[in-house]
Amino acid sequence: MLPDRRWKLKYTRDDGDLVARFYVPALESAVRYDRLTGYFDAGALALAARGVEGLARNNGRMRLIVGCTLDPAHIAAIERGAALREQAERRLAAPPLEPPDAEAENALELLAWMVARGLLDVKAAVPCDSARKPAVDPAIFHEKTGIVRDGAGNRLAWTGSLNETAAGWTRNWESFAVYTGWGPEPGRVDEEDAGFARLWENRAERALVLDLPEAARRGLMGFLPADGAPPRRLQDAAPPEPAPEPPAPSAPPDKRGLVWAFIAAAPNLEPGGARVGEATAAVEPWPHQVRAFERLYAKWPPRLLIADEVGLGKTIQAGMLLRQAWLAGKARRVLILAPRAVLGQWQAELREKFNLDWPIYDGRKLVFCPSPARGGGGERDVERPHWRGEPAVIASSQTMRRQDRAAELLGAEPWDLVVLD
Repeated sequence: MLPDRRWKLKYTRDDGDLVARFYVPALESAVRYDRLTGYFDAGALALAARGVEGLARNNGRMRLIVGCTLDPAHIAAIERGAALREQAERRLAAPPLEPPDAEAENALELLAWMVARGLLDVKAAVPCDSARKPAVDPAIFHEKTGIVRDGAGNRLAWTGSLNETAAGWTRNWESFAVYTGWGPEPGRVDEEDAGFARLWENRAERALVLDLPEAARRGLMGFLPADGAPPRRLQDAAPPEPAPEPPAPSAPPDKRGLVWAFIAAAPNLEPGGARVGEATAAVEPWPHQVRAFERLYAKWPPRLLIADEVGLGKTIQAGMLLRQAWLAGKARRVLILAPRAVLGQWQAELREKFNLDWPIYDGRKLVFCPSPARGGGGERDVERPHWRGEPAVIASSQTMRRQDRAAELLGAEPWDLVVLD
């Protein structure tokens, strides 16, 4: 888990190999990775793949927004009526992706494999003016931000001068600041999360964001391994070992970290991995609840109506499924719809019995259970479409049935699991 490691507030070249010291450890425990960077070329994509092996082994998902700076000729063509996508296609398709060495080629192979498996989505950002027309001046999309989330929902964000170029990672004097969602200023991570969501959903005022043009996508998919084989970086190479943190004198073994590392991998182990969610929950299920869970989990995705009598624990059965699917990585996005009167009951049951700390969306803000880690209360105002960016949300079924909410709900990134009470 991300909180198990000691993260510095700022990293510079004086810290040594920034990939090994920061990037790889951050992605080893991640299940979600959002990245903003300024370029789309073979070298930049290869560097973006540093450390992503850990994310891929976790079946984690990555969203990458790359800059696409149009030349004056492209902008002039748009002003004459050409489509933005057509000009972005030409810009990103030339020159073709040409990895400088075998290591870069293996990195592109890994990214192509992730795209093919639905683990990586790439979009392009074109700078624009206040009228949302492509900028005429030599503006470039130059933001460098990363946000990772682990399986327990902990978030880590960083931003700074570091770019996805070989020079940026290995030669330049670069620095970036790091913020933790569980630290004294979780609002900094919230801001980065919200900023990425605005770009990803093409709601930013000064950037036009579009799906990766097909020519650029084809250029990347040309590196896909043949015959369905896994990429070489998942076959042969273990993730680079991060430089060890200096241990405290006579420090005891990090037993907590070892336990969490085993728990993170255990739900996908055979035999018995499917019962890890139950074994680590604060509830002892009845036999009929175990049978219902096994029926739900054995055939994924589950489609089942749970219609037991009142008092027989339908919420427990659903909670067992949710915890196991969350731990195993089968459900990265979960939506729970229930009558407004029982939203608090759902939230409390999931938190107390299954350690699933998921917010209620009340139409204006996200409401979390009070927690010392949040300084007591846990409310966060959220722009109306942005609630959909949360990995797991509890919401009112009455609210979501309203006509003005239909497009908002159906336009969300697909949910892996929907529970309707």
